[in-house]
Formats: sequence, C-alpha cells, structure tokens
Amino acid sequence: MKKLVMIAGPGGIGKTTICQKLFRAINGCAWLDGDWCWMVNPYPGKTDEQKAYSLESFGRILDGYFHDENTRIVLFSWLIQWDFMFNLVTDEITYADYDVLKIALVCDERVYVQRRIDGNKSGDNPDDMEKYRSLSANIIDTTDLSVCDTADRIMSLIE
Repeated sequence: MKKLVMIAGPGGIGKTTICQKLFRAINGCAWLDGDWCWMVNPYPGKTDEQKAYSLESFGRILDGYFHDENTRIVLFSWLIQWDFMFNLVTDEITYADYDVLKIALVCDERVYVQRRIDGNKSGDNPDDMEKYRSLSANIIDTTDLSVCDTADRIMSLIE
C-alpha cells in the first residue's frame, strides 16, 4: 500500500531540509512542498481564491504521484498549524488506497529562534510552537537532533 507522509511544523523548523534528505534516500518517493504553491512575487497575502486553488492543486499533484506505479511513498511538507489542515489536503485526494503518516517537527523555542537567525530565515512566533506540539501527529522534537537523526526517526516511522 502506498503511504502519504505529511510533515508539519513552523516555518524555518527544517521541513524542506528533512524532506530533501528523505527524498534522496527513499526509492519510489515523490515529494510536494506546499510552499511551492504559494510562490508569488510580490507576495499579496493569501486570498480565499488562492487557498482554494492551492488545496485543489495539492490534490491533483498528490493524486498524480499516487497513480504512478513506481511511487510508493509520497512526502508532503507544509506549515500545518491545526489538525483540520491535514484533512483539507487529504479531502482533495481522489486516490483511495493509501495510508497517512502525520509528523510534526518541533523544538525548544530558544533553539528555534537561533536556527532562524543562523539560517537568516523568517518563521512563526516561537510562542506558537505549542500549537504544533498539540497536533494529532507523531511529534518529533528536533532540539538535539541533526538533520540525519531526524530523517532516521522519520524513516523508522515509515517502515
């Protein structure tokens, strides 16, 4: 059975970096980063029209990956802050025969701020980390983990 691995977490936590590592390590893997559907310059903010179009696009792209006979694992990374957002994505998928693995990446608030500074990245308010900790998902605290360690933990959940 195919598997959809949904990786959530605040901006700048390392979702893209972890997915890059997983994507290279897993044969038969496809990957969609939700941010790819929001790249607009200048960024006008998310309109209701953009939100609906992005969710529909997620469904189409993920369906395409699932229908590919060579794809067995599909990674989806996005800034998912609330449990209902997982369903917003999966409700758009028409392919029926897959399992979902939900993962939320979190870390200590001070470490999160330092990572953003070191990487010159924007992100969520560190005080918002608690909402990611409360998701109905496998919570992985990356505070003391390297990228490789985090990817290994996710691989063990996938297997």
